[in-house]
Amino acid sequence: VEKGLRVLQAALEQPEREVRDSEVHLAMAAAELERGELEAAEAACEKACLLAPDDPEVYHQWARVSAQAGELDGAERLARRAEALD
Repeated sequence: VEKGLRVLQAALEQPEREVRDSEVHLAMAAAELERGELEAAEAACEKACLLAPDDPEVYHQWARVSAQAGELDGAERLARRAEALD
């Protein structure tokens, strides 16, 4: 997980271009969630949502992060949004 996270972070830090791939941010969110870094996971989900607001996977992942953080109302709202987009 740590090595994968470093690779993803390096991709996001490239000065030549701004990363616009929501999948990179979703991968970061999953890695941060696995590490227990809930704030970082949520921030990655927010960035993914900005890049792909109609992607149900963004909301599925964000719901998992919110549930893990104990934000059950938010998790439920995000899960409903994901279902609506599926």
